[in-house]
Amino acid sequence: MFFLTMVLSFVIPMLMLDGANPMDIDLKDPDGLRVSKILQLVSQFTFFCLPALIFAWLAHKSPRTYLRWKSPVKKKHWLYGIAIIVAAIPFISSLEYLNKLIPLPEIFAAMEKLAAETTEAFLSGTTPIEIVSNILIFVVFAAVFEELLFRGVLQNILVDNWFVDKAWLGILIAAFLFSAMHGQMAGFFPRFFAGIILGLAYHYSGSLWVPILMHAINNGLSIYLFYLEKEGRFQDDVFYEQPQVWMGFGFGLICLAFIYLMSKEKVAYSVVSADHDPSNTNIFTQR
Repeated sequence: MFFLTMVLSFVIPMLMLDGANPMDIDLKDPDGLRVSKILQLVSQFTFFCLPALIFAWLAHKSPRTYLRWKSPVKKKHWLYGIAIIVAAIPFISSLEYLNKLIPLPEIFAAMEKLAAETTEAFLSGTTPIEIVSNILIFVVFAAVFEELLFRGVLQNILVDNWFVDKAWLGILIAAFLFSAMHGQMAGFFPRFFAGIILGLAYHYSGSLWVPILMHAINNGLSIYLFYLEKEGRFQDDVFYEQPQVWMGFGFGLICLAFIYLMSKEKVAYSVVSADHDPSNTNIFTQR
């Protein structure tokens, strides 16, 4: 299944480009930029969303139940999720600053430069339509698609099947994969931390919508700050250029405090697998 979705991630863009090389697209050309955004959305769907939906359909008689695609039972978990991610953002910024101090091999440095140029090109538009498309692709769809795979499927597999008595270990591994699969080493540690708090929120609330909301808030604020930077709002801002690391760690402690409060309100849940297949052919329903 994973191999199939990997193939689709490359085949579908190739079909859309009529066999042309995606690297040859001129991001400075409006038409080329539009095609790149469509390819980005298609890649997100085929790489993150599609395998998650297929696996949930194979693994459980109710995919929505398996993914915990429901509102949290305790409405205060919405507030905890928002408080956790808002408090975490300054700490994540400090981690990002420290992460960038680590020297990268030339190949990773080149990848980071390409990623930065691509992101800047994607977010360069300032018309209402361009801003809305950016919000949909990089805030809404990115949050939903990625959380479906990394929390809804990978974390479920790790926590409910492999590390039943050590949920924290499953959450850490899912967060590690979440960061590693983005392929940007300059942001590995802040993204790893973000994956941890998203995983904890999912584990304690029992709802996929809580980490989706947190993920969307984080991405949305990142885009907002990007536009502010483009307008020159931070040119003389020392805090933005070189964050006060200790202040960031202070917010990290506040984030942990909210996580602790959320843990005290943990919702008890368990994934009930689909009915056992007498023919013993469906490996996803066996326990």
